[in-house]
Amino acid sequence: GMPDRMGDVGQNLRKLNWEDETLVTVQKNFYQEHPAVAGMSEDEVVKARARLNASIEGRPPHPKPVESFEHLALPPDLLRTV
Repeated sequence: GMPDRMGDVGQNLRKLNWEDETLVTVQKNFYQEHPAVAGMSEDEVVKARARLNASIEGRPPHPKPVESFEHLALPPDLLRTV
């Protein structure tokens, strides 16, 4: 067969003992609800989910549905491309 194109990458890695490491807690909650979404009534939420044919699983609270890219906190460059 063909030689491995990655060669000896990773040969010097050592097994890590996680008991000796100190880990930090990372909270990944970057979503900020758009005012138009935050202002939706429960009736509007139910109707939007029906329009989107969306079903929700898991424990509440559930996020309200987003129907517009403008309601997401996307960078302007990315928003122009969608």
